[in-house]
Amino acid sequence: MIGFVILGIPLLDGQNTPYVLLSVIGVMVETIVIMAAYSLVIVKKYEEK
Repeated sequence: MIGFVILGIPLLDGQNTPYVLLSVIGVMVETIVIMAAYSLVIVKKYEEK
């Protein structure tokens, strides 16, 4: 979750900086990684066997 905060720092400077694209792409990638970890690890842990 700290990654979302770090990726949001360029937005404090304004929305017209070129680093905003880095923030948007970074958040998308991080969200996909979290969803993959959820489906691979957490769901299998609590799935009925």
